[in-house]
Amino acid sequence: MSKTYNIGIDLGTSTVTVSVYENGRIRTIPVDSGMKSMPACVYLDNNAPAVGRMAQLKQKDEPKRVIYDAKRLLGCKYNDPQLKALLPDLFYDVEKTEKGNIEISVKEDEGAQRFSPSEVVAYLISQAVKNASAYLRGKIGEAVITVPAYYDNVQRNDTLYAGKIAGIDTVHLISDPTAAAISYGLINTIKDETVLVFDFGGGSMDVSILNIRNKTYSVISSSGNSHLGGEDVTMNLLKVVERAFASATNEDISKSARDQIQLYEAVEQAKIALSSVEEYDIDLENLMGHEFHFTVTRSMLENANHDLFAACLDAVEECLKKAYLPKEQVNHVILVGGSSNIPFVRNHITEMFGKERVWSCMNASEVVSQGAAVVAGISHDVVEKGFDFQVAMYTTTHNFGNDDSEMAQLQVNDMTPMNLGIRVSSGRLSPIIEASSSIPCTMRKQYQAHNDNQTSLRFRIFQGLAEMADDCKLINEIVVPIETPGPAAETRVEVSFSLDSNSTLFVEATELKTMKSVSRVMDMGSQVLTKEEVMEMRDSLHQSMVKVDEAEKAAVERNAMTKYIVQVQRKLESEPDGSDNREKKNILLEYRAWLEDGSFYSKEEIKQKLEEMKARLSDDCRVCWERRSSRKFKREAESPRFSRKDLSIAIQS
Repeated sequence: MSKTYNIGIDLGTSTVTVSVYENGRIRTIPVDSGMKSMPACVYLDNNAPAVGRMAQLKQKDEPKRVIYDAKRLLGCKYNDPQLKALLPDLFYDVEKTEKGNIEISVKEDEGAQRFSPSEVVAYLISQAVKNASAYLRGKIGEAVITVPAYYDNVQRNDTLYAGKIAGIDTVHLISDPTAAAISYGLINTIKDETVLVFDFGGGSMDVSILNIRNKTYSVISSSGNSHLGGEDVTMNLLKVVERAFASATNEDISKSARDQIQLYEAVEQAKIALSSVEEYDIDLENLMGHEFHFTVTRSMLENANHDLFAACLDAVEECLKKAYLPKEQVNHVILVGGSSNIPFVRNHITEMFGKERVWSCMNASEVVSQGAAVVAGISHDVVEKGFDFQVAMYTTTHNFGNDDSEMAQLQVNDMTPMNLGIRVSSGRLSPIIEASSSIPCTMRKQYQAHNDNQTSLRFRIFQGLAEMADDCKLINEIVVPIETPGPAAETRVEVSFSLDSNSTLFVEATELKTMKSVSRVMDMGSQVLTKEEVMEMRDSLHQSMVKVDEAEKAAVERNAMTKYIVQVQRKLESEPDGSDNREKKNILLEYRAWLEDGSFYSKEEIKQKLEEMKARLSDDCRVCWERRSSRKFKREAESPRFSRKDLSIAIQS
């Protein structure tokens, strides 16, 4: 009987990483072609969808079908300013739904396929879970998925949807900085410290301050931006290089998606290299028909991103201010995320806190998933109960052998990064659960009617840090009927907000005169989905993932056939040229052309063709041997050394 494992998933903007905690040992699992990270790319096609590296390889040829940065679309409405700023940089199509949400559109001959961001992210989670299950040779039961600390509740709920669509029934969320701090505490066996985690990844930037005391991790404050990351650093530098290309060639590279992707990849490599060198040469032989050579310098990168880097450092100051903590009381600073390697950012944080207090993660891409895996793998004494199916909470299920591990008593106390409240008649936001409140939590406030004889009170719920409600994000609303309308001062309602550890909101409003109440789970995803809709999406995704699996198996057979053709061709090249040799080469060319002609051949079709090719080559070899033998016997028969009797014996044999 196969074991069941709980895993930690670092669901990054650029990459996805998976880890497991078992018998007190933590492992990061290969999830894509033997690599420990999977590119967060999904190629959407009816015939053969692909996820990870296979999808990434298709981007230059079919840019409108390869979806990347889908995580940055979670929780967004079409009119969100942050989305508007992102749209011009995307190669694929994003459209507005009737309800003002967003959907990703992939054109087909018969129309268009449409996907919500949660569905695309579900592809990534499903592939990661499938590969983890194959590696561990067991089932995946529950998953702890990491999210930016500054994610609002809508973004968190969209992530929960993605996990459930991917087929995981129990999903738990943990913030990236908290997961990194758990890894730090595990590696360094911390007893009592205050740490600041600076997480600057591909699509988000988070700063959190935590107190670690005897395996209890308490978040004190948090700051950041869930739409600011290394992708933005690359895009700002890309604009500089594009201007240089336009100046040198009088060409607009935005007119060729293929060439723009090629230049983007070169700039991304330059950005990474500039963390260790002062300058980097971009050399492209064919960019819109031109040779392009350009030297990118570290100062050029810093000038292009001056405002962005300043925002990162301001977030550190803001986080300290929220915690009412002088920087001298921070014991260590943990740098997480690939973008934290940028010298400008690293040097300024080092100057702020001192070199001896800055701790850099050697495997920054793995450390977050490892912290999540610890939370997933340990047993919990308390089982939290969800309000309905979609917020089913973390259970006591755990990976084998972790009861007595040093992290078995781990406790995480998280906090909400923004105010949750209702809009009052003045238009202001009246917070019920204030920012930096510990979660899970329940808080209450009383409100009275605005006018006499009201028959109902409508409470519109918002989340944000702005003073005015309309400047915050609308979550949902709840309407309370008033059975005995009367004077406004006598009509009072108590509103209760409860947040669970996944930041899912439960609202209850009670009319105090009759004590009758209305309650509901506030489904705060950008889409409000029923259980049936989630299951329908899950079935559709499962069918697509079957095609992904078939495409992967076909790719293995395709590689085997290509390898065989190359090996035989090399052998033929080393032999003397002749009619027999040319016949074999023609057979190889025939099958190579067949293989390159179709990208949707099944595993069985390719395997059958490979066997057919081997048989034909074998038959050709036998015919060639017979021809050579007959020529040899003819020469020997004409030789004076043989008599007619000898020839007869030779032919019979």
